[in-house]
Amino acid sequence: MVGNLLNRLGTLKLLSLGLIPYAFLGVVGAFITNDYLLILDRILLGTTTVIIQVSVTAYIADFFFR
Repeated sequence: MVGNLLNRLGTLKLLSLGLIPYAFLGVVGAFITNDYLLILDRILLGTTTVIIQVSVTAYIADFFFR
């Protein structure tokens, strides 16, 4: 799923779109008191982490294979 987004958007655009929710979800987690919302927040944070890791790896690979 993330690979399809990477092919459609490109590495830098996907990285920039992944960093915004990553920062927001990381900060909001400190203020959530409901356990279920905290679990949901951490699942979404993990999803954005995958987006960032895939896009950074692809960005490095772009420069390596040039």
